[in-house]
Amino acid sequence: MALTPASRDNEATTLRDIARRRLRTQLLDAPASDAESVVRAMLAVQAENPAQSAWAVATRTVSPDRADLAQTLADGTVVRTHVLRPTWHYVHRDDARWLIELTAPRVLPVFDQQLGPSADRMTALTDAIADAVAGGRGLTRAEIAKALGDAGLDIPSSQLTLLLGRLEMHLLLSSGAPRDGQHTYALMDERVPASEPLDRDEALARLALRYLASHGPATDRDLAYWATLTLTDARRGIAAVADRLESLEHDGRTYWHAPGTEPSPPSAWCSATASSSQG
Repeated sequence: MALTPASRDNEATTLRDIARRRLRTQLLDAPASDAESVVRAMLAVQAENPAQSAWAVATRTVSPDRADLAQTLADGTVVRTHVLRPTWHYVHRDDARWLIELTAPRVLPVFDQQLGPSADRMTALTDAIADAVAGGRGLTRAEIAKALGDAGLDIPSSQLTLLLGRLEMHLLLSSGAPRDGQHTYALMDERVPASEPLDRDEALARLALRYLASHGPATDRDLAYWATLTLTDARRGIAAVADRLESLEHDGRTYWHAPGTEPSPPSAWCSATASSSQG
């Protein structure tokens, strides 16, 4: 399918030009008002390391304060869950369900392959975990392990970690309110409001538009890698919204971005580079 952007930048483009535009779309040159706005705008922010990822969010706000993100996690506006890839991300609760539903089919096999030793107990383990966290009780991984042990379902720590990630991808679990700096788990249905389901084409289009608005200029391969999509699906999503995007060419590749995305000035480049090196 031929892709026809709203307009194309025909001027010679360098990698520095692309990087300067990304400084703006990724909120490093034009910060958002607060942590919730950052996570919503970025669609998903990798959050494997809570301290580092909290700083990554804070540096994209006008008044960096890690307590801002902590409050959104406590009240459930933002959740920390497995999505896009087999790793944690911060995602706004309004985006959690459709984004997991879209990307889980390609990520779940990673969990299932490694959960072979626990496969014959999967139903019992899942039911016991759901019972343990029900009623708004956010439990840490250690507390879940104890509950399983009390139920005669001891499981190695590595297997429990994988199982919890798998249950997040199945929309059973989500993050609860952090407690004493520790991640907790809660039932998704008690933490994240239900939302209207999207069909796959709608979800691909939404993902493409949101990703390119917040990470562009970027290529179809960038989108496929970021969201663990096939290249065919990435191109399908972009094609559906191409008339709402602009593009530029570099080294034989098409880079897509939201209309009106201007490069950051050189002064912002220097400032953001210095800030990044300190983080």
